[in-house]
Amino acid sequence: MNKPPLKPFGRLLTDFGQLKPAEQILLDACRKGECADISDKRPEQATEQNTVRADFVRFLALGGDEYALVHEMGVQLQGAWIEEDLNLQRVTLPHSLGLLNCHFSNIIRLLDSNVKGTVCFSGSHVSGLAADGMRCRGSVFLNDGFITTGTVNFNSVQIVGSLQC
Repeated sequence: MNKPPLKPFGRLLTDFGQLKPAEQILLDACRKGECADISDKRPEQATEQNTVRADFVRFLALGGDEYALVHEMGVQLQGAWIEEDLNLQRVTLPHSLGLLNCHFSNIIRLLDSNVKGTVCFSGSHVSGLAADGMRCRGSVFLNDGFITTGTVNFNSVQIVGSLQC
Protein backbone atom coordinates (compact mmCIF):
# COMPACT_ATOMS: atom_id res chain seq x y z
CA MET A 1 0.00 0.00 0.00
CA ASN A 2 1.44 3.37 -1.05
CA LYS A 3 1.61 6.11 1.56
CA PRO A 4 1.43 9.75 0.53
CA PRO A 5 4.81 11.52 0.63
CA LEU A 6 5.72 13.10 3.95
CA LYS A 7 5.84 16.87 4.19
CA PRO A 8 7.33 19.10 6.89
CA PHE A 9 4.96 19.85 9.76
CA GLY A 10 2.73 22.81 9.00
CA ARG A 11 2.46 22.11 5.27
CA LEU A 12 -0.81 20.14 5.44
CA LEU A 13 -4.22 21.42 6.51
CA THR A 14 -4.59 18.40 8.81
CA ASP A 15 -1.53 19.58 10.82
CA PHE A 16 -3.69 22.36 12.30
CA GLY A 17 -6.48 20.23 13.74
CA GLN A 18 -9.67 22.11 14.59
CA LEU A 19 -9.51 25.57 13.04
CA LYS A 20 -10.34 28.64 15.10
CA PRO A 21 -13.34 30.68 13.83
CA ALA A 22 -11.15 33.40 12.26
CA GLU A 23 -8.95 30.75 10.64
CA GLN A 24 -11.99 29.16 8.97
CA ILE A 25 -13.05 32.58 7.67
CA LEU A 26 -9.51 33.12 6.34
CA LEU A 27 -9.41 29.70 4.67
CA ASP A 28 -12.77 30.30 2.95
CA ALA A 29 -11.67 33.77 1.77
CA CYS A 30 -8.36 32.45 0.41
CA ARG A 31 -10.23 29.90 -1.72
CA LYS A 32 -12.39 32.67 -3.20
CA GLY A 33 -9.66 35.31 -3.64
CA GLU A 34 -11.31 37.63 -1.12
CA CYS A 35 -10.20 39.47 2.00
CA ALA A 36 -11.10 37.76 5.26
CA ASP A 37 -12.69 40.61 7.21
CA ILE A 38 -12.54 39.66 10.87
CA SER A 39 -12.97 43.29 11.93
CA ASP A 40 -12.55 46.70 10.33
CA LYS A 41 -10.42 47.78 13.32
CA ARG A 42 -7.14 46.51 14.70
CA PRO A 43 -7.94 44.34 17.75
CA GLU A 44 -6.75 45.46 21.17
CA GLN A 45 -6.82 41.96 22.63
CA ALA A 46 -7.01 38.36 21.54
CA THR A 47 -10.38 36.62 21.61
CA GLU A 48 -11.57 33.21 20.46
CA GLN A 49 -13.29 34.91 17.51
CA ASN A 50 -10.37 37.06 16.23
CA THR A 51 -7.26 34.91 16.79
CA VAL A 52 -5.30 33.31 13.95
CA ARG A 53 -2.17 31.21 14.44
CA ALA A 54 0.86 32.62 12.64
CA ASP A 55 1.75 29.13 11.41
CA PHE A 56 -1.67 28.91 9.73
CA VAL A 57 -1.04 32.23 7.95
CA ARG A 58 2.34 30.82 6.88
CA PHE A 59 0.72 27.64 5.57
CA LEU A 60 -1.68 29.64 3.41
CA ALA A 61 0.97 32.18 2.33
CA LEU A 62 3.07 29.28 1.02
CA GLY A 63 0.10 28.15 -1.10
CA GLY A 64 -1.79 25.77 1.21
CA ASP A 65 -2.33 22.19 0.03
CA GLU A 66 -4.82 20.22 -2.08
CA TYR A 67 -7.48 20.68 0.65
CA ALA A 68 -6.73 24.36 1.24
CA LEU A 69 -6.26 25.98 -2.14
CA VAL A 70 -5.18 29.60 -2.23
CA HIS A 71 -6.50 31.83 -5.00
CA GLU A 72 -4.04 33.88 -7.09
CA MET A 73 -5.01 36.94 -5.02
CA GLY A 74 -3.03 35.42 -2.17
CA VAL A 75 -3.69 35.81 1.54
CA GLN A 76 -5.72 38.88 2.52
CA LEU A 77 -6.74 39.28 6.17
CA GLN A 78 -8.09 42.26 8.08
CA GLY A 79 -8.64 42.87 11.79
CA ALA A 80 -7.16 39.70 13.28
CA TRP A 81 -4.94 38.97 16.26
CA ILE A 82 -1.97 36.94 14.99
CA GLU A 83 -0.41 34.84 17.74
CA GLU A 84 3.25 33.69 17.78
CA ASP A 85 6.07 34.56 15.33
CA LEU A 86 5.15 34.80 11.66
CA ASN A 87 8.21 33.04 10.23
CA LEU A 88 8.49 33.48 6.48
CA GLN A 89 12.26 33.36 6.51
CA ARG A 90 13.96 31.97 3.37
CA VAL A 91 10.69 31.04 1.65
CA THR A 92 9.11 31.93 -1.68
CA LEU A 93 5.62 33.36 -1.42
CA PRO A 94 3.83 32.71 -4.72
CA HIS A 95 1.26 35.49 -4.21
CA SER A 96 0.63 38.73 -2.32
CA LEU A 97 0.35 38.88 1.46
CA GLY A 98 -1.98 41.49 2.92
CA LEU A 99 -2.42 41.58 6.70
CA LEU A 100 -4.23 44.85 7.37
CA ASN A 101 -5.20 46.26 10.75
CA CYS A 102 -3.87 43.13 12.45
CA HIS A 103 -2.14 42.87 15.80
CA PHE A 104 0.93 40.62 15.82
CA SER A 105 1.84 39.33 19.26
CA ASN A 106 5.39 38.58 18.09
CA ILE A 107 7.89 39.42 15.34
CA ILE A 108 7.46 39.00 11.59
CA ARG A 109 10.43 37.35 9.84
CA LEU A 110 10.83 37.84 6.10
CA LEU A 111 14.63 37.41 6.06
CA ASP A 112 15.93 36.33 2.64
CA SER A 113 12.39 35.68 1.41
CA ASN A 114 11.20 36.00 -2.18
CA VAL A 115 7.73 37.54 -2.53
CA LYS A 116 6.19 37.35 -5.99
CA GLY A 117 3.48 39.89 -5.13
CA THR A 118 2.87 42.76 -2.73
CA VAL A 119 3.41 42.80 1.04
CA CYS A 120 0.98 44.92 3.04
CA PHE A 121 0.93 45.45 6.81
CA SER A 122 -1.03 48.72 6.65
CA GLY A 123 -2.63 49.68 9.95
CA SER A 124 -1.07 46.73 11.76
CA HIS A 125 0.74 46.61 15.10
CA VAL A 126 3.88 44.48 15.07
CA SER A 127 6.49 43.61 17.68
CA GLY A 128 9.22 43.90 15.05
CA LEU A 129 9.86 43.22 11.39
CA ALA A 130 13.02 41.50 10.20
CA ALA A 131 13.17 41.58 6.41
CA ASP A 132 16.88 41.77 5.60
CA GLY A 133 17.60 40.36 2.15
CA MET A 134 13.92 40.18 1.12
CA ARG A 135 13.14 40.38 -2.59
CA CYS A 136 9.67 41.66 -3.45
CA ARG A 137 8.30 41.88 -7.00
CA GLY A 138 5.50 44.20 -5.87
CA SER A 139 5.30 47.00 -3.33
CA VAL A 140 5.66 47.00 0.46
CA PHE A 141 3.15 48.94 2.58
CA LEU A 142 3.89 49.89 6.19
CA ASN A 143 1.49 52.82 6.36
CA ASP A 144 -1.97 53.98 7.44
CA GLY A 145 -1.30 53.62 11.16
CA PHE A 146 1.35 50.89 11.01
CA ILE A 147 2.99 50.67 14.46
CA THR A 148 5.96 48.72 15.73
CA THR A 149 7.16 48.32 19.30
CA GLY A 150 10.43 46.82 18.04
CA THR A 151 12.83 47.36 15.18
CA VAL A 152 12.21 47.22 11.46
CA ASN A 153 15.20 45.90 9.50
CA PHE A 154 15.30 46.27 5.72
CA ASN A 155 19.01 45.85 4.97
CA SER A 156 19.79 44.74 1.39
CA VAL A 157 16.09 44.59 0.41
CA GLN A 158 15.07 44.63 -3.25
CA ILE A 159 11.60 46.04 -3.95
CA VAL A 160 10.45 46.31 -7.58
CA GLY A 161 7.46 48.50 -6.65
CA SER A 162 7.44 51.14 -3.96
CA LEU A 163 8.04 51.20 -0.22
CA GLN A 164 5.32 53.19 1.52
CA CYS A 165 5.83 54.01 5.19
